Amino acid sequence: MMLPSIKFVIIIVAVIGVIFLFTSCSTGYVRSGNDWYWVTNDEQNGRREHVINGIDQATFIVLENECFARDKDRVYFKGKIINHASPEGFTCLTKDEYGYSKDHRYVFLDNEIIPGADP
Repeated sequence: MMLPSIKFVIIIVAVIGVIFLFTSCSTGYVRSGNDWYWVTNDEQNGRREHVINGIDQATFIVLENECFARDKDRVYFKGKIINHASPEGFTCLTKDEYGYSKDHRYVFLDNEIIPGADP
């Protein structure tokens, strides 16, 4: 029986490492104990957890587009409050990382109102 060469073993280990790196570097909302965090990953600092202050724990939910969340009082995009957004009638307009959304009064891109856009 032939043993695998050292070069082959190194390539396999490198591929496994890259797969692990990309699957473990996701961003999103994470609950830890009684707090919710928006988790980011970057090359310089690695995994970072940004606590989301002031949320209503009982009503906080992550929406279908996982960049968005809401509670009974506010709407969030990537852990930051979308000013002037109403949780009632709030709709995500995209299913990817881009933050297009609307409520009954405004259309938003990320955390900002798009001036003049008709919801």
